[in-house]
Amino acid sequence: MGINLELVKKYGFYIYPDDVNSIRRIYQENGLTIYFMEGVVHNIKWLKDLVNLNSYFYAIIPHWTYPNFFEETAHFLSESFPDQLGLTQIIWMTNTEEQMHQAHAAGMKAIFCNHNCWLDENIFKIEESDEGRVYDLALNCRPETMKNPQLALGIPNLAIIKGINHNKNTYWDLMQLNPAYINNDKRLSVPEVVAILNKSKVGGIFSAKEGACYSSSEFHLCGLPVLSIHSEGGRDVWFTDENSIVFVASPEGLQIALREALRRLTSGDFSRSRIREQHINLSERFRSQFKASLNNIFSSKGVFLDVDNYFKSIYFHKMTKYGSSIYVG
Repeated sequence: MGINLELVKKYGFYIYPDDVNSIRRIYQENGLTIYFMEGVVHNIKWLKDLVNLNSYFYAIIPHWTYPNFFEETAHFLSESFPDQLGLTQIIWMTNTEEQMHQAHAAGMKAIFCNHNCWLDENIFKIEESDEGRVYDLALNCRPETMKNPQLALGIPNLAIIKGINHNKNTYWDLMQLNPAYINNDKRLSVPEVVAILNKSKVGGIFSAKEGACYSSSEFHLCGLPVLSIHSEGGRDVWFTDENSIVFVASPEGLQIALREALRRLTSGDFSRSRIREQHINLSERFRSQFKASLNNIFSSKGVFLDVDNYFKSIYFHKMTKYGSSIYVG
């Protein structure tokens, strides 16, 4: 895995020995520096070098948060930064409104800005008519028990975009599902993922506790309604009666939900173009929250610029190195 140094330089990533970490500099002028990063605690080594009164950090939450997460993180930051700059200079971008309130209650700054809004709708898009969609259901998941893939047992005509298992103790063999398509050990490129989604009719996400789950929104941007069990973490922020079905977590529940989704696609109750449009509209609302917060920082420091145009100049898919083109093969 190589590093595209031109893109790293262009988009302001910090490179440390043998690593490209997930802290990105998005502004540095007029004595003010603003960063964009994934998570906080695992970046603490570099934060200690970068935090000061004229630096601000927007933090994505890339995982599910347990009830005391923000309270414990606030305590950790207070101990790490005795001057309390860890609390005043970091702005959390939460995946749910509840998370935002929890962060505020813990004495931290936060805006409700679900991280799925950073997906590039010009990458994930509808490219195929229904006549060209040959798979009834698509899963994009790692072969792990927490993804609950066993719910798809008995689903014919299944496409699986297989991720990498990082824990042998949680491994679940996806071949048990007898998929019509699976990439097995080949890691798919983003265009290849988009191609599979456009050959599929419906998307499925079955984890109970996860982050906002990019895959769920990738389905929506490609016009696929999503079948999901009840979940915590923020992917349901995007769900409406016009783009998803939340089903009882059982193989039978999934089978019923899939039949209903296919019926709604045929009847027009599920419209691929409307599913995509609704997602883009909500993405823009979240991006506006970010831009408003960014503008408040600029104004407080006497910096005046067109935030909309500036955002266009710094935006790219997912905003950080993960899933972007910063890494190249």
